[in-house]
Amino acid sequence: GNTAVYLLYAHARICSIIRKSGKDIEELKN
Repeated sequence: GNTAVYLLYAHARICSIIRKSGKDIEELKN
């Protein structure tokens, strides 16, 4: 399949989850 499309979709999902959970992205990078 098209990995690039999957990664873009997964990234959007992750961003949505982060917003809903109210967590800071930097917090997850540590």
